[in-house]
Amino acid sequence: MADTMRLVKRGMLVSLGISLLLGAADRKTSHIASGTVFVALLGYHLYVYRKRLLA
Repeated sequence: MADTMRLVKRGMLVSLGISLLLGAADRKTSHIASGTVFVALLGYHLYVYRKRLLA
């Protein structure tokens, strides 16, 4: 589980960075795609840590 979460956290960081760069470069379709990946990974992250967040 720890290895999975490490990959999720790295994926969130990378996809957010790519999304910001693509947004600044005015690449709308790619920006939306990388932003969608970020939101999906964020959703998984929040699901896994939901008990800690709501405690």
